Amino acid sequence: MTTLTQMREAAALLPADSPVRKALIWADMELGDRFDQICELEEEYAELSDRYESLVSAMQLSKEVLESVTKGIHSALWLPELPPVDHAPFINCLAAQGFEPYAKGKAKRKPKVVTT
Repeated sequence: MTTLTQMREAAALLPADSPVRKALIWADMELGDRFDQICELEEEYAELSDRYESLVSAMQLSKEVLESVTKGIHSALWLPELPPVDHAPFINCLAAQGFEPYAKGKAKRKPKVVTT
């Protein structure tokens, strides 16, 4: 592929009204403009890529910080507790065998007071 300077030199050698010369001049202007646009887009892409990477790293850092804060809150609110144990069957067995203080005497009923 020829360079832009070679295209300019070839266009200068051709007659002024030649369609090839007009096409070379048009291509020279168009390619120059397109090259400038491509360079601007590449610079913008590089800048946006850098910003994207910095935002991703900031988001990951904030995620880690929020996870540690959440773990701290969760551990403070939900302390591990032992599950409740039902001691009633054990106490009933001891009471049936007569062990103190589990064995209780029969409850005495109060006499009913009849008022007339």
